[in-house]
Amino acid sequence: RGTYRFNGEGPGTVDLTASLSRAEARAVWRYLPRVVNTDARHWVRDALKAGTASEAKLVLKGDLAHFPFLDRSQGQFLVTVKARDVVLDYAQGWPVISGIEADLRFEGAGMVVEAKRGAILGARLGPTRAQIADFDAPVATLKVKGVAEGETAEFLKFIAQSPVAAQIDQFTAAMGAIGKGRLDIGLAIPLAEAHLPESKVDGSYTFLANEVTLDPASPPLRQVNGTLNFSEKDLRINEIAASFLGGPVKIRGSVQAGRVLVTTSGTIAVEEVRRRFDLALLDALSGTAAYRAEVRIRKREVELVVESNLVGITSTLPAPFAKAASDVLPLRIENVTLPTAAQRSGAPIVREQLRATLGNTLGMHLIRRKQGDERVPERGAIAIGRPLGQVPERGIALGISARLVDVDSWRNVWRRSKNGGSSGGSSLPPLTVEVKADELVIHGKHYNEVSAGIGGAAAQWRGYLNAREANGSFQWDGAGAGKLSAHFKRWRRPEKASEQGSPTELLDELPALDIVVDDFIVGDHHFGHLDVQAHNDGGIWLLDRIVLSNPSGSLTGRGQWQVANGNRTQLDFALESNDVGRLLDRLGYGGTMRGGNATMNGRIGWQGSPAALDYATLSGDMALEANKGQFLKLDPGAAGKLLGLISLQGLPRRFLLDFGDVFSEGFAFDRISGKMTVSSGLMRSDRLQIDGPAARVVLRGETDLKRETQRLAVSVQPELGGSAALGVAVVNPLAGVATLLAHRMLQNPLNRVFASEYLITGTWADPKVEKLTGAKAAPASTP
Repeated sequence: RGTYRFNGEGPGTVDLTASLSRAEARAVWRYLPRVVNTDARHWVRDALKAGTASEAKLVLKGDLAHFPFLDRSQGQFLVTVKARDVVLDYAQGWPVISGIEADLRFEGAGMVVEAKRGAILGARLGPTRAQIADFDAPVATLKVKGVAEGETAEFLKFIAQSPVAAQIDQFTAAMGAIGKGRLDIGLAIPLAEAHLPESKVDGSYTFLANEVTLDPASPPLRQVNGTLNFSEKDLRINEIAASFLGGPVKIRGSVQAGRVLVTTSGTIAVEEVRRRFDLALLDALSGTAAYRAEVRIRKREVELVVESNLVGITSTLPAPFAKAASDVLPLRIENVTLPTAAQRSGAPIVREQLRATLGNTLGMHLIRRKQGDERVPERGAIAIGRPLGQVPERGIALGISARLVDVDSWRNVWRRSKNGGSSGGSSLPPLTVEVKADELVIHGKHYNEVSAGIGGAAAQWRGYLNAREANGSFQWDGAGAGKLSAHFKRWRRPEKASEQGSPTELLDELPALDIVVDDFIVGDHHFGHLDVQAHNDGGIWLLDRIVLSNPSGSLTGRGQWQVANGNRTQLDFALESNDVGRLLDRLGYGGTMRGGNATMNGRIGWQGSPAALDYATLSGDMALEANKGQFLKLDPGAAGKLLGLISLQGLPRRFLLDFGDVFSEGFAFDRISGKMTVSSGLMRSDRLQIDGPAARVVLRGETDLKRETQRLAVSVQPELGGSAALGVAVVNPLAGVATLLAHRMLQNPLNRVFASEYLITGTWADPKVEKLTGAKAAPASTP
């Protein structure tokens, strides 16, 4: 109701009041007088997307020539609306405010929205005021001041869906959060689209015991408390307190010259790192250490720098990475996002450059490709104990220089990890490794003055080894159970050797073998050409072929090692020599025999691996046949111990029966023959016979290979048709048999005796020879 008067001049005078019992927010703009700024009317049209009013009132009073009555004494223009469920799209590019319960007031040249409640995304909106002070200003501006409380994840959405994201270069795009917080925000947004870039933002967000993840691949920040301030141009973190990887951390940050800079300082706990990352290396670390980190972000390019002196961290890793908690070992890590390249498909390729140094111990330079949440190495260089070289065009180059490189210890580190240290080897680039070490330990063998290298990818590897003990090349084929092929010009069994791991672990790791050694050496003894072929068949390691040969003889054999049924090795062998004397000379027992040819074959077995013959459990059968040789006169201790061709262990040291008055130059033989059985380390012969021009010698009895004792009955029968007197000089034939089998050899001439029956007891080092002249020798029994 109201009145309108027109006196013929101007627009007239009005006094009008109106009320609506129901109104749609989308229609409010239609009730604004046309004299209102067009941009303002269009903003009201576009901003009020939904909502209803239960009460709307209009007051229009005064000379319309003064509309919109900025001076209240000249008149009044007032529209008030009590609205609910309003959706306000207040500015292009900003998240809408929904569920608004508010009072809308259009008065004079402006508008005010007093919201009691509402929501921005999933955050609950508290008291909020939106105001346009002057619709008719040259650039009408909307100002919003409000508070919202809710889940931090919704706040991150607010940033991501607003122009703030572009201003801070999507800094929060990859962030995730669990927990609640409070948003205080002030906006000043020009209504003219051309002036939107001039929008002003002044806001802050307070974290309340949140868990925040900066990147899906990074550990979360826990118990995050503090305030993040932001505007249309910058972002500021005065100080946020949190817990990171088991230790407290302080975070500060800002945007400087278009670059986001975040600094952190805190303490890291190895135990928490171990829970987060399943890395074998972490099992050998313990303690806590302080660190400082800096993150710089510009146009999606991220640069991370982490520094720590690692004081407080204890490492039991193999050399050179072992350290006590008090040791200072400076660590520096730099990770930089490289310029983005495009694939053929058009999708961008994001790469990172990782540099790291660990004192003078380690240097690393890697180029990695981001693949989902993972980083995949493409190429790089790693140096341990030497200067860092150039990054190759393809693959990773690892260079190691050290006094000691213990490969077995590193393998044990990986074996103890939950996943065996695996990290998806099929995705790794080609790898080349160069090693220079004073000492290298691998598979229990110690090599000295080492220069070695290996290179390959996936299941195919090639390498070389040059050391004091070995010179040759090798190849690894990882197909199936794996196969190691090698050809060495020289291989000397290392003097120091150790066997690590359980029998099952050792057997499981043994691949198929095809090994050729031109000059196989043990100590100073050159055994000759070695050819070994073997394969692993479901937990049984089958020795398909072994040949050890030189100009004086050869050893051939085959066998198996089985852990499941008692961890036992079985070997069938045949030993042949066309000159036993020269064969013994080659093996370091010069002057023990002249000439002679021999064959020995048999089947033996023992508890344990093929590389560790166990005399206490040795069992089997052997047969010996030798012809046309002569045992030479031996000085005490001249022969020593002969390391066996198979077990590389010694057997009997010395027995002495000397008929020196008649055979002072040694006992010649035409034939030696006999069979021997071994049971649990006891070697027995019921008849080992030596036939010579001067006498026949028959031995019966047992030798304990473990205790190095014997009980032998020796019968000497002179050659009655000859001119020689009664008596011979003979080395214990059983020990001689063991020598030919590569166990032990006899030493020293026999003590002077003049009877035909003897009993030999005692130890190999100090044998006791009892003369039983004219009587039957006591039967031999277990020593």
